[in-house]
Amino acid sequence: MKLAPGVVVLAGVFALAIAGLVAPGPAGAIGIYVWLGVFPGMAIARLLLPRAAALTRWTLGLAISPLTSALAGWALVSAGLDLVTASRMVGVAGWLLFSGGEARSLGMPVEDEGAAPVSRFAWGWSLACGAFVALLAFLGDRQPAGTGAAFHGAIVSGILQHGLPPADPRVPGMPLHAAWIYDLFIAQLAALRGQDPLAFMTFFDVVAAATMVALAWQLAWNLWESERAARGALVLFTLGLNAGAWLLGPLALLRRAPLHAPFAYAAGFWDPFTAGGPLGGACLFLLLHWWALARWWRGAGPRWLAVALVAGAGSVLLDGVVALAMLPAAMGAFAIVLLARRRSAWLPAPPAVFAFAAATLAGFALCLPVLVPIAAGATPAPAVGPGWRMPWTLLTACGVTAAFAWPAVRRAFEEHRAFAAWLALWSAALVLLACVAPLPQGREPLFAWELSAALALLGGASFLPRLARWRARYGRAVVGVAFALLFLLPPAAMLGGRLLAPATVVVPAGQRSGAAASQVH
Repeated sequence: MKLAPGVVVLAGVFALAIAGLVAPGPAGAIGIYVWLGVFPGMAIARLLLPRAAALTRWTLGLAISPLTSALAGWALVSAGLDLVTASRMVGVAGWLLFSGGEARSLGMPVEDEGAAPVSRFAWGWSLACGAFVALLAFLGDRQPAGTGAAFHGAIVSGILQHGLPPADPRVPGMPLHAAWIYDLFIAQLAALRGQDPLAFMTFFDVVAAATMVALAWQLAWNLWESERAARGALVLFTLGLNAGAWLLGPLALLRRAPLHAPFAYAAGFWDPFTAGGPLGGACLFLLLHWWALARWWRGAGPRWLAVALVAGAGSVLLDGVVALAMLPAAMGAFAIVLLARRRSAWLPAPPAVFAFAAATLAGFALCLPVLVPIAAGATPAPAVGPGWRMPWTLLTACGVTAAFAWPAVRRAFEEHRAFAAWLALWSAALVLLACVAPLPQGREPLFAWELSAALALLGGASFLPRLARWRARYGRAVVGVAFALLFLLPPAAMLGGRLLAPATVVVPAGQRSGAAASQVH
């Protein structure tokens, strides 16, 4: 008897989880990640969307599982349990709920109108991006120390040794005035079997990158209802940021190749997944917010408002800087939609707009007890007025993607595609925000990343058709070379830079957390 694909996937996941309990080395670490990075989120995804398609549930579950595990662990530790016991309880409870939900769903009809199809291209692209992040992390052992991994490794070490709340590793005895949900999640994983926290940081980035690509695929499908458009969106999404920017400056040696335009902020698509920290996961919640809106406006039901609430909270709890850019642009786009609906009746009605905006703000409001202590002790950002550098960064980093997005924006309004029109308005609001309001801690490059993501989803509709026309006019060889120079050179140069970087001192796995603390500046 042939087993259904879903049964095979479940059997593989459970086998990994069992291996995590007994297997040594990387196999055991991957299995441990399943207990907290898969099971709890999948259990919540089943509760939120009980009859959703498998791709919908797995994308949502993988996206929210770290946040779910950390919040549940925090609650148990606050109730008096030690970290090891709390982490085990979260993993076992997630496994029981996930197993029970999957057992009850056997034979249950899927009711997920608007769900994106399962595509080999999407699976392959998602796995390739996850593998690329893993490769960069493996080569990252040769990079100079003092990155975000060192700082967060020190926080994780503090949680493992002294519990919650963590202290600031830079100033002994001072409470940490920063979000530490990500660090708690990594500490939970390390506490289960005493494994290396830095390995779990890598797993977090790899899973976030692969899940983000799967999420972008579904978003693009909801935008255009076309597999060809979704394929083009994935290419632009992962390769469009800073495409061709190196042509604006001399190309130095490969190990020092400029991946961005001269005088611009350094922004790259892979940066959130290679800096060492929660930024990649926080950016994932940005796309989750868009996805919830796309499904809500397509009539998928009020359960997607709960997803919007989770997205609003997650963007704050993992890395609040993402929310500082996401929320103002979203509220501005909602306001424009409400004003424009008087002349454009095809836009969503005010109740649909207000409901989603309220759900997003509710997620933000739930995080205020966490945000207030952080803001009270945060170092004030230096006063930076509007200047030319941010517009230049947005133009050079997103210019190629914007060129493909512009025809799609016109099509969105002509064909009365509400979410695509909103995403275009969101992009315009973000550009205005980026030019007048700097982000704290020198995080301005995040504006370029977010804008590129939105434009890539829009531009997917015109990307492959335009390439086809160019191939017919100029030939495959010419278009292939141009594509490689514009889109493939930046990631190749990044990979080459990692390969050619001077080796650094290798810290034994058991001493990495302590060494990380000593490297924090």
